[in-house]
Amino acid sequence: MRLARSALALLVEDLALPTISISPLELTLDELAVGRSLLGEQLRELATTIRGASKFASYARTHQAVHPTFCEEFLFDTTLNELAKEIAHCIGDDNEVLDRASDELGRARQAFSEVRRDLIVRLKRVLNKQGEAMSGDFYTERDGRYVVPVRADAPFRVEGIILGSSGSGQTLYVEPKETTALGNRLRVEAANVERECARVLTRLSSLVKSQLPALREAFETCVRGDVLGAISGWAMRTESIAVEASDSATLNLEKFRHPLLLDGETAVVANDLRLGEGAGVVFSGPNAGGKTVSLKCLGLAALMVRAGLPIPAGPGSVVGWFEIVLTDIGDEQSIERSLSTFSAQVVRISEFIAASQQGVLILLDELAGGTDPTEGASLAIAILEELTARGASVAVTTHYDQLKQLGARSPRFENASVGFDSVEMQPTYEVTFGVPGASSALMVASHYGIEREILDRAETLLGEENRAQRQLLQQLESERQRAQQSRLDTETEATQQREASDRLRSQEQVAHDLAQSTLRRDSTALGAELQAARRQLRDAQEKIRTAENDSEIRVATQLIEQASGKLAIGSSVEKATRVEPQAKQPNVSLVVGAQVYVERIGAKAKIIEAARRGTVKIAVGSMTMKVKLSEIRGLQGAPPAAAKTSARKPSKRLAASAQDSVRTERNTVDLRGIRVEAGLTLVEEFVDRMLTEGEDAGFVLHGHGTGAMRDAVREYLATCAYVASSIPADKASGGDAFTVFTLKS
Repeated sequence: MRLARSALALLVEDLALPTISISPLELTLDELAVGRSLLGEQLRELATTIRGASKFASYARTHQAVHPTFCEEFLFDTTLNELAKEIAHCIGDDNEVLDRASDELGRARQAFSEVRRDLIVRLKRVLNKQGEAMSGDFYTERDGRYVVPVRADAPFRVEGIILGSSGSGQTLYVEPKETTALGNRLRVEAANVERECARVLTRLSSLVKSQLPALREAFETCVRGDVLGAISGWAMRTESIAVEASDSATLNLEKFRHPLLLDGETAVVANDLRLGEGAGVVFSGPNAGGKTVSLKCLGLAALMVRAGLPIPAGPGSVVGWFEIVLTDIGDEQSIERSLSTFSAQVVRISEFIAASQQGVLILLDELAGGTDPTEGASLAIAILEELTARGASVAVTTHYDQLKQLGARSPRFENASVGFDSVEMQPTYEVTFGVPGASSALMVASHYGIEREILDRAETLLGEENRAQRQLLQQLESERQRAQQSRLDTETEATQQREASDRLRSQEQVAHDLAQSTLRRDSTALGAELQAARRQLRDAQEKIRTAENDSEIRVATQLIEQASGKLAIGSSVEKATRVEPQAKQPNVSLVVGAQVYVERIGAKAKIIEAARRGTVKIAVGSMTMKVKLSEIRGLQGAPPAAAKTSARKPSKRLAASAQDSVRTERNTVDLRGIRVEAGLTLVEEFVDRMLTEGEDAGFVLHGHGTGAMRDAVREYLATCAYVASSIPADKASGGDAFTVFTLKS
């Protein structure tokens, strides 16, 4: 489970395990162990396995710093790569030994080709010479010898050895006398080729056998990686979670879905299921309502966790370790053993009783259902009490009212019902604990076409007491459905109100940002006038100081008044556009989905997980991280740029555009091969260093990859209080693999 959880975490980070081709090699490795020579196909499969293990080893080395324990599972002896290269050098794609495998094989194949070429020339000569005696203009092979087709009515027109005939008997296959010697030579050369191929295969098999322990390790690495890749991929598709088995033999499943139903096209109803240690749960309700599926969900959850598989359940689910899972689901009757449905079940139940103890999970479908209802119900109650008394955890489905009463009166047992919609006349597949369920047999029968007269007669035969009990259960089910619908309506309304509130806050933020943007734009436009006004004021003050008459003083005074007016306008714009740091807001809303500002990274973020132990989990674009509560505040103001910048040394930066900046080793940070969260931490430190050293611009090398790191970096730079602009680098500076940013003056 630890490995499955790590593989799933890597997949979430867009770091999926490599996909490889793998063949079952257990028998091949066993043959090697006893000294047998392998075939070309087997050797190629071994080479493919070595290359697959190399992929996993390379993957492990790349990510070992972040996931050391997990990656240790995929490190292996890389010297096997030379063995794989040697196999590829000697064995071709068609699993045949290549000519280059040895000098002798090359010469033998060349000699074989030359003899065969001479043989074919002579065969064609015979065909041309004896054309009238031939039944076709072709040559073929029989028993490894080259022959020509001779008409059966002219057997002696071609001298040679008859090696066969056609199915109709109209053609004889004759090896001409002229080609017999060459045919013999060809057989000799073919034997030479075969012998040399066998020698090459023996040599390669010997090399492989010398590396047998490492090969077994490589094969296990591939199997482990292939299995974990499949598990994590399935878990991602089905939104399953990795759950560690708890010490107690209990089950508490949140929103569990049957794994086999997840690949279908219909929606799967998720249910909360629970079963205590040494306790029992009694599922009741209509046929085809999901009782047996609920049993199977409990068993599958226990077995999947025991096998280290994620389960399709919600967070908070608890699955205990069950040493044994026993099931009696389905009809086990046997004509050969003279067992009826009931007697076959009794045989199995007797075995279950003998095996029952703490840590055993027992699932029983329609316990004692194939006999007299009164006796069957009594027997079922006695069996369940004995199983739980021995410490086993038991789940059972039933239509017996006595078993439903057991769930109500015994503290060791609990009722659970599957829902039935009396309006739509079909099951809802929703499981509710604490109440028994009506079988609703007459309703189901009506839905499937039983005539009304028959149903009315059945109602009469039920009796007043049974009818009242059934109506009470149906009324309870209807009340439960209404209460559930009311709760869903309330939750929907609360969600809609929350979404409306979020939209309003978002609109307010957009309006605020727009106003700030307008003021900043006006401030920039007036910047030149503000500087000119300051120069004009200084000039006017100098004129007053050096004035020689009243006229000059009046002119200078007018200039001072004009400059002061312009300065007043500029000061008001500066004040309006200045972003003051907002005081810490201990009462900021910490609900999931709330928008906050994170001072440490200078960016807006969204809360994605409730606060716990003084921290809260946030999302910034595609990146997620945990931050302290003291580092976040509401969005009534903007990032505290002034507060942060004022603590730094005076800047020595020169104004420079991003595209004019020259990339050097000093002004570049390399993020390749690390995770997004760690990468953003490096970018934050890099921006701080660029500010401290008075640089104008910086380059971030994030590479291409899946784009996750690139997008996170550019989103961070776009919201950073100290960055003036950020764009992809031009081709000369590395193109889209880099992002270049300029710092504010």
